Formats: sequence, structure tokens, C-alpha cells
Amino acid sequence: MLAIASIFYSQNKKIDKIYLKGEYMWKNIRVVCLLMVLLIVTVNAYRDQNQDWNQPIMLLLHPINADGMVTTQQYIEQLQLRDFAEIKDYLEKTKADEEKIRQDWRPQAEKRAQSQLVLNKIAAVEKITADPKILEQEVEKVIKEYPGADRNRAEIFVETILINTAVLEFLENQQ
Repeated sequence: MLAIASIFYSQNKKIDKIYLKGEYMWKNIRVVCLLMVLLIVTVNAYRDQNQDWNQPIMLLLHPINADGMVTTQQYIEQLQLRDFAEIKDYLEKTKADEEKIRQDWRPQAEKRAQSQLVLNKIAAVEKITADPKILEQEVEKVIKEYPGADRNRAEIFVETILINTAVLEFLENQQ
């Protein structure tokens, strides 16, 4: 009987060692993965810190009324071309011009416009429209969030989003 207990104990010990090795293996894999993530974050932080500021950074400036205040909207409306002279100087210094920027951004703008035309056509063919109640509720939210916003533009914006969402749901259900 003692021999059987001894064999059983030694087999359980082997099973325990195998189990522990497996457990430690997964723990080691997790530790290695976390260390890799830490390394990637560290390298990216180092690269950001050592950016070559002699290289131009492309940007577009679109003044928007983000806070929705009437005074901000008035300020935006009174902006003149001369207010952007520093930007023009920057563009001249970096050898970038408006035409170059337009060429760089044209492909993205064309894709967005084509996508919107396709969505509009599908909505027209399938007679997909925005629910008037939801449209009114969402427009009121926009107007409340941005008091100086033009109501017609807000309606067009919200209606476009609602119709696009409905068209995409329609297309998903076609499969």
C-alpha cells in the first residue's frame, strides 16, 4: 500500500511540475509581451522627442467656432487675409504653396466627395430619408451646443449624418 501511495505521490508531483511549468510559461509570455509594449512606447517617445524640426509640417488652417459663442463667431467673420500673413510667410519659408497643398489633399477630398455622391444616390433610389422627429431633436442639440450656428446648415449637417447612417445600415442588411 505504501508503494502505491509513493507512486501516486511521485506522479502527482510530476503533474504539479508540468502544471507549474505551463503556468510559469504563460506568465513569462505575458511578461515578455508587456516588456515589448514598454519598449515600443519608449522608442516612440524617444522619436517624438527627437523630431527633426527642420522638416516642414504640413497643415491647413480652418477657423471654426468650437465653443459656439457669438463673440467667437464674430471674430472669425472679421478675420482678413492679412491676419494670415504669418502663415503665408511660413509657407514661403518651407517652399509649400497653396497649389501644392491642394494637390496633396485633392485625392482625399475626391474620395470623400465620391463616397458621399454614392451614398446620396443609394438614398434617393431606395427612398431613404431621415426621420423628421429625430432630425429635429438632433438639430436642437446642435443649436443648443453651438448657439451661433446657422440653423439651415445644422439641419443639412444632421440630415446628412442620419441619411448616411441609414444607408450604411441598409447596405449591411443586404448581405
